[in-house]
Amino acid sequence: MSGKEASFVWYFARLLADEGETLSLSGDIMQDYQYIKGTIENQGYWAGDKYRYYFDTDYNIFYVEERTFGE
Repeated sequence: MSGKEASFVWYFARLLADEGETLSLSGDIMQDYQYIKGTIENQGYWAGDKYRYYFDTDYNIFYVEERTFGE
């Protein structure tokens, strides 16, 4: 594991927490990193309870979209 993965997981968890979102982590940085990265790659975004978070190819957030349900 490099500091890059740990920094990313910490940044990502903090980003969600600042927005009032929750993220359940396993405690294994590499497992959490792969899960977050894989979800973003497969979906093209991360879907929280209130927002969708879009990332660039370096996994820096570049767009946040409010989620709407049934509208």
